[in-house]
Amino acid sequence: MTQQGYTLESLEAVDARFVSRTPGVQDVIRLFPEPASKGRGSLGVEGGITLVGGPGLGKTSLLKRLARSLEDERGIATALLAMPKPEANSQMDGFYKSLGAIVVGAREALSRSAAMAKEHHKELRRAIEKEPSWDAGAKSFTPRGLANWVAALGQAATHAGGICLLVDDVDVTAETSWKAAFVAALRFTFQSASGITPIYAAWKLFLDESLPGSNYFRNVTRPVFLEPFARGGERLALAEQGLTGLASPAREKLFALGGGHPRLLQQLLGDVAQSLDGKNLANVGLPSLEVAAFKNRPAQLALIAALVRGSREIEATLKQIQSQPYVYEKLPKVVVSTGLVDIDESGHAVLPELIAEHLKQKQ
Repeated sequence: MTQQGYTLESLEAVDARFVSRTPGVQDVIRLFPEPASKGRGSLGVEGGITLVGGPGLGKTSLLKRLARSLEDERGIATALLAMPKPEANSQMDGFYKSLGAIVVGAREALSRSAAMAKEHHKELRRAIEKEPSWDAGAKSFTPRGLANWVAALGQAATHAGGICLLVDDVDVTAETSWKAAFVAALRFTFQSASGITPIYAAWKLFLDESLPGSNYFRNVTRPVFLEPFARGGERLALAEQGLTGLASPAREKLFALGGGHPRLLQQLLGDVAQSLDGKNLANVGLPSLEVAAFKNRPAQLALIAALVRGSREIEATLKQIQSQPYVYEKLPKVVVSTGLVDIDESGHAVLPELIAEHLKQKQ
């Protein structure tokens, strides 16, 4: 990653402590039934779940923690897989390869799952080990072929309490010519699949209401909207970890600059900590803090540009918040889940100073 070049992977590279917030792992775990006694059926969530959050909200980090917790707390075998980025100008063969990648990733991840060693997963292990009947070339599937494989896997999984497929980076297909076919294939495969709960991390595909079939994420799966860090305790705890001893006015200024967006807050705290290294933080005044905070300003603004780039509609909403008062609690959840809108002491939506500066530069 260069100073000016933020990739999807770098935007989602959020330190674990920056994703321990609400909604978090436990909010998703609670959607699953308590572990059932033998013969009581699946532990799945009908329709699946979609984690919705803008770039840098920590979707990838949350999926990783979910995979561990589902196995530890629910005893559910899980497969965490990331969709490979399609080749440039990928045609329909890329579509078939992407469907096949779900199967390849699921088989590899499930074979490594600690839960698979349990005796009641014997039938499921056999289903995973069996080579799929690829129907669109080597390690490639048509929608019908994927659906048949998932149905067979789900039948085996039902007797073992179910499995979870955690699918990261589904948005890598958002720029392809076959994105509508891909989303339709997911719906065709998983909408009525028993024994398997898909959990997606999505943003662009969730926002694209013009995409045929995109309501699969909004209306079939259960959306869980990520949120920025709340004012007060959550943010203060993070600042104390990164900048122990920083006076309260200085900490509040940092939050006014970056709000509660995890990725932006992580970079801002890191920039300041590096700039103030060796200094007595308790004596750092606001002028010195602002000098330290803006020492890496080009990279900060480049990061913000990458975060805002995701949706014209979101950018338009942010500009409206600049010009007229909004009650924060009445904002649509999808706007809150950008992580780019803050709340003031009176409960109104405001933009962090760095976000407002970026939008002003674009006008």
